[in-house]
Amino acid sequence: MPLSWGCLPEEGTRLNTLKSVLRRATKHVIVGLILGALLGAAGASLLLLTASKEYRATGAVVLEVVGGENVEKVPAIDAMIASATSLITSPQVVDPAGKSVTPKIGTDQILKGLSVNTPAQSLVFWFSFKGEEKQSEALVKAIGTAFQKEVDGGAIPSYGGLSIKIKTITYSKELLAEGEVGKMSLALVAGAICVFIAASYVFVRILLDNRVRTESDLAEVTDEAVIGAGGGETAAAKVAAGLKYLVEDSSANIIAFTGVGAASGEFAKEVARNVAGKSVVVVDLDLGQRPLGDGKGLVDVATGEAKLADVVVDGDVKVVPAGGPVPNPAEFLTRDAVKRALEGVALEYDWVLVTASALLVTSAGLLGAQLGDAAVVVVKAGKTSREEVRAALNLAEASHLDVAAIAIV
Repeated sequence: MPLSWGCLPEEGTRLNTLKSVLRRATKHVIVGLILGALLGAAGASLLLLTASKEYRATGAVVLEVVGGENVEKVPAIDAMIASATSLITSPQVVDPAGKSVTPKIGTDQILKGLSVNTPAQSLVFWFSFKGEEKQSEALVKAIGTAFQKEVDGGAIPSYGGLSIKIKTITYSKELLAEGEVGKMSLALVAGAICVFIAASYVFVRILLDNRVRTESDLAEVTDEAVIGAGGGETAAAKVAAGLKYLVEDSSANIIAFTGVGAASGEFAKEVARNVAGKSVVVVDLDLGQRPLGDGKGLVDVATGEAKLADVVVDGDVKVVPAGGPVPNPAEFLTRDAVKRALEGVALEYDWVLVTASALLVTSAGLLGAQLGDAAVVVVKAGKTSREEVRAALNLAEASHLDVAAIAIV
C-alpha cells in the first residue's frame, strides 16, 4: 500500500503496560504450569497423530439489481436476494460442483461443511468450505462457477421488471491450523506442549476479552500501515498530514472511512479539521444511521432532487449529509447515480472524505467504502476484538477494497 508509517505507544505507556501484564501474570503462572503438565502427554499424542493442514476457502459474491429503481419494489429485491443465497446451497449447484472436482465430493458431505454468511438486506454474501487446501479451493471455485451458470440461466426469478445479476465473485483462502509435528520424541513434544499450554493459559487469563488496545495489537493481526496517537499528535492529525500518500494516483482525492467496532463519521470530521491549505468536505454515505445529520444530502443530489450547492452544510468543517432516507442503503449505493454525484463533489474540493457504515454490520459499509479511491479502517481501542479485525480485513481483501491504512482511536 502507498502509506508506510506506523506509530507505537510512547515509552511511559509501554512501561506501564509491561508492569500491568507482569502483575496479572504472576498469580496465573503456577496454575498454568500444572495444567500444562497434565495435558502435555495427551496433547503430544494428539499432535503427533495430527499431521494435516486445514484451510478455509471463501468465495465472496457481489450482486446487483437491474431493470429498475422503484423503491416500492424493495420487498421483491429482498425475495430475489433470499433466492440467491438459497440457490448456492441447492443440489442443482453443489451436486455438479462436487462431481467436477478430483476426488469427487458427495452432496451431503458438501452441505455439512458449506457455510453461507449473508447480512440482512445484503447484496454481498460469502460462502466457505474447510478442508485440504487444493480440494477446498477447487470446490469453492466449482460452486461459484455452478452458481454463476444457474443465475445466468435464469434460476432466480425476476419480479416486476427487476432482476438480480452477479456483479463479481472473488475467492480467497486462509490456513486454519497446522498439526504437523514431525519426528520429535514424545517426551520433547510433551515438554513443549506443557510450556505452550502454561503460557497460553496465562495469556488467555490476562487478555480474556482478546481486544485490540494498541498499535502493537493491530500489528499482530495485519501488516497494513497502522496509525495511532503519539508524538503529540492525534491519529486524525497524522491521517490529515498524509492524505496524499494514501492514494497512488495524484489525481485521486476521495478517501473513504469505515469502521470495525467504531463509527467513522466523527473521525472523518476530525481529519477534515486538521487538513491545512486545501478545501475539504465530509460526505455521509452511512445511509442507514446518517450520523452527520438529517436533511437533504447526497441521496437527493443523486436522484436529481437537489443541487450540490444546496446540500453543503457549513460549520467547523463542510459536510454533505446522507439525505434520504432510503429503504435499502446497500442497493442504493450500487447505483451509478451515486457514483456520479460523488464524482461531482470531487470536482469541487481538493479532498472528499467519505464516511461509510461499519464493516461486518451490513454490506452497505463495504459498498460505501468501495466508492473511495482508497479506504481507511477505523478501529476503536479496547472495544474491538482481534477476530473482528481479522474478519473485516478478510472481507476487504476478498472484495478488493483498497485499504490504505488502519487508524486506532
